[in-house]
Amino acid sequence: MAEWLTYSMEKGNGKVDYALFIGEKLVGFVEAKKYSKDVAGTMIEAKNYAVGVKEEHENYVISKWNDYKVPFLFATNGRKYVKEIEDKSGVHFLDCRNARNNDKVLQGWYSLEKLEAMLEENIEEANKSLDELRFEFLQSENCIGLRGYQVEAIKAVEKVIAE
Repeated sequence: MAEWLTYSMEKGNGKVDYALFIGEKLVGFVEAKKYSKDVAGTMIEAKNYAVGVKEEHENYVISKWNDYKVPFLFATNGRKYVKEIEDKSGVHFLDCRNARNNDKVLQGWYSLEKLEAMLEENIEEANKSLDELRFEFLQSENCIGLRGYQVEAIKAVEKVIAE
């Protein structure tokens, strides 16, 4: 849906350029800029709008992540992705569901199926299952036969990735 009414602390009432829905679930906002504009700084505007979903639209919100009421944010100026000018090209994307996520530049748009699959991913559950994983099988002679310090190194790496 084009020009979705929102609220921004800086601008007051405003409009995000596009709201993305899967059925009646609000799954994303897109900020579209002129071809000549840099895309990199545009994500700040999209973030403000993702916090400012209006009360009359709350029934479309599927969850809340920190202050964000929209899981996925996109910003683009319509330029094809060029590695040497990432700030000025491609589709910039942010998954708001985890506060530690940074925006990244995509070479194209995610498909509807990809967005649905991402929504179904439960990041916290994945981290929890890493914590509960048992490593005895890696030390077994019938398996890989890792030494204790090797298993500890694997655990340390997984801890850093989860954090």
